[in-house]
Amino acid sequence: MSAENVVDQNIEIGQNSNEKEKLWSKNFTLLWSGQLVSNLGDSVYGTAVKFFLIQLTGSSTLLGILDALMTLPWLFFSMFAGVLADRYDRKRILMLTDFIRGIAVTALGIAALLGILEIWMIMAVGLVLGLCAPFFAPVITSIIPDLVPKSKLIKANSAFTVSSQSVGINGSSLSGILLAVLGAPILFLVNGLSYLFSGFSEKFITIPKHDAESRENHFFEDFKSGVRYVYEFKGLRVQYCFILFLNFFSKIGMIQFVPLFNTMGKLGPVYYGISMSVMSVGMIVGALFVNLLKFEKVERATVYYFGVSAVAVLFVIFAMVGHFVVTGICMFFIGFFIAQNNALGAATIQANVPRNMRGKVSGFRRTMNMALLPLGAIISGFLGEVFPPKLIIAVSYGLAGVVALLLTRSESVRKMFNYENT
Repeated sequence: MSAENVVDQNIEIGQNSNEKEKLWSKNFTLLWSGQLVSNLGDSVYGTAVKFFLIQLTGSSTLLGILDALMTLPWLFFSMFAGVLADRYDRKRILMLTDFIRGIAVTALGIAALLGILEIWMIMAVGLVLGLCAPFFAPVITSIIPDLVPKSKLIKANSAFTVSSQSVGINGSSLSGILLAVLGAPILFLVNGLSYLFSGFSEKFITIPKHDAESRENHFFEDFKSGVRYVYEFKGLRVQYCFILFLNFFSKIGMIQFVPLFNTMGKLGPVYYGISMSVMSVGMIVGALFVNLLKFEKVERATVYYFGVSAVAVLFVIFAMVGHFVVTGICMFFIGFFIAQNNALGAATIQANVPRNMRGKVSGFRRTMNMALLPLGAIISGFLGEVFPPKLIIAVSYGLAGVVALLLTRSESVRKMFNYENT
């Protein structure tokens, strides 16, 4: 049987097969709360390290290199990490990756407090974060269907979006001010401690273990089975190819956000934080919108297609107009559509893919998502030395919009998104 013919009723939902089970079980709540705290630390750290680096060096090229160091591991390890998620103790993988990241970022903060922080240390920690993330992410994706009923998959993914963006509102809006008041070292420490808290909370989560047959095959045979599954599932194959280029053009524009806001002088970090907060508000509203509506079969794909195209257009408007009010409006709706697309996309994969393939499919997806991001980051850094940031943002997202329009013509992707409601 080909992968595309695997139907929903064949998917094992583990201990949550009873559709009447509640969403907010102990396990889901612990996972959600741990990510809540970790996301708060990430939100503060992301702004702090970017402005710290560009204010220290004035180089957008270094920003591109840092971003490349954090994304290259996704390219090389995501698929292997997905195989591990389908073979080994997922709880241990979660805890180990969170503790490693917590120790690394905490050490960076201590080095900064002691006045011995150097550029290579920031790059090294960026690489550590990049190495841990591809092993952590497929586990989160693969265990959600084991912790919640199938009927609540969209609600569960929306809940993660709401948590991440709720803290994003506070983290992004305050990060610029906190950076000016407290300094980067303290904000680095906040992120390090948030990872440690997340790792500790994961200790108390009960996650169903894989069946014995999940480890019968050789590792690389398991790896090849994941590649074969995606190749045979036409909807996945086509979507991943389009997203490869969609993310490439988006990354070129995204790297230029901090240089663009930095041209606004001392208020640049504050405006950046406010804009990111407005986007977070939009993501919360978008997640709630998806959570409240019951999509009919034909609506799910249409809503996804429209959202992907709208995000590209709104980024072009944001770059070209430049007015603060217009920026706020654009960021709100960008967040709205991103949250909507993320929840629909995640639930679609979880509903179509059986448990023994979720980690591998998630790893393959992230490999494709990230494959061209390091190249995009480096290209953006060099372009930033020649062209104004707003021009780079407008052109790159304009090209992303063209890719999004081509994606809407794929009938196989539409069929995949319009899986039967349960």
